[in-house]
Amino acid sequence: RAGHIRVLLEALRDAQRLAGPAVEGRRAQLDSSQVERVLRGGVQLATPREAFYAQSRAVPIEQAVGRASAELVYAYPPGVPIICPGECVRAEAVELLRAVLALGGSVVAADDELRTLRVVDTD
Repeated sequence: RAGHIRVLLEALRDAQRLAGPAVEGRRAQLDSSQVERVLRGGVQLATPREAFYAQSRAVPIEQAVGRASAELVYAYPPGVPIICPGECVRAEAVELLRAVLALGGSVVAADDELRTLRVVDTD
C-alpha cells in the first residue's frame, strides 16, 4: 500500500513539473486588471442558498447577463470562483471565462463550454 502511495506522489510531482510552465504561461497571459475587476465587482441579487435551491433554468450565456446565477462557476487559472450562486452575472465575468478557455485554461460549470448558464428562473 505504501508503494502505491509513493508511485502516486511521484506521478503527481511529475505532472506538476511538466504542467507548471504551461500553467504559469496561461496565467501570465490573463489580464490581471480584468481579473481584479471581475473579482471585486460582484453584486449579490440573492443569497447563495436561495439561488442554489431556487427554480432555475439554463439560458444562453449572453442572456444570463444581468440575472442571478444559480450555479458556481470557477476557472483555472486563476483558480477561484468567478460567478457565485445569487450573484448578478456580468458581461465582464463572461468575457474573463471565455478568455480563460481561449488560453487553454479550464472552466468548471454545469456547461463547461459556456454555451449556457443556469440562472434563477423569475418567470
